[in-house]
Amino acid sequence: MEADFGTHLLRSEGLWIMTSYINHSCVPNVNRSFIGDFQIVRATRDMAEDTELKWSYLAPMYCNFEGIGRELARWHINCDCAICTENRSLSEPTKKQRIKFLSDLTAAIADPKIVDCERVE
Repeated sequence: MEADFGTHLLRSEGLWIMTSYINHSCVPNVNRSFIGDFQIVRATRDMAEDTELKWSYLAPMYCNFEGIGRELARWHINCDCAICTENRSLSEPTKKQRIKFLSDLTAAIADPKIVDCERVE
């Protein structure tokens, strides 16, 4: 895991045996954080006993129509979450239209003339 904080690049590596059993979902029910080499796993919502714990294996930058499939395929993962199930059922024209909408939205957010970032709290 790497994080870039300006001029400081933080890198962390380790093996956490218990959490290695947590499977992937694009709609996770747990998040993780680290304090040094101590990993903390917390539920994102109330869950029934014996609910399978799942977190996203993907960085947020891959969470789009093209990125999800490409990145999960590298790891031979067939995700059955609602997002991936929906993606597989969409026609190509609908996928292209959604990708264009996402691209337009990303461009609009990045353009300071459209969104006044100083006013966003």
